[in-house]
Amino acid sequence: MRGGARIGLVSWSAYALVEYLFTTFPAWAQQPCFCLWHWLYNAALFVLYPLAGLICGALAGQLVQQLARRRLLPAATEMRGPAIGRSRAMPRRENCCC
Repeated sequence: MRGGARIGLVSWSAYALVEYLFTTFPAWAQQPCFCLWHWLYNAALFVLYPLAGLICGALAGQLVQQLARRRLLPAATEMRGPAIGRSRAMPRRENCCC
C-alpha cells in the first residue's frame, strides 16, 4: 500500500509539473505578470494533484494486495524481473519464418 501511494505521489506530481510548465509559459509569454486565477490554479495544482496521487496510489496498492492474496494476481515477488522471457505473445522459434 505504501509503495502504491509513493508511485501515485511521484507520477501525479510529475504530471502536475508538466501541466504547470505548459500552462505557465504560454501565459507568461502573453502577459509577464500573473493574475490571481493563475496563482490559485498553481496552488490547487501542487496541493490537490499530489494528494490525489497519494489516495489513488494507496487504493490501487490495496487492490493489488487484495487480489494477490486471493491468488487472482501473482505475488509481487513473482512479478519482478524482466517480463520479456515470460510473454505469451512472443512467437516461438519454430513458428518464425526466419
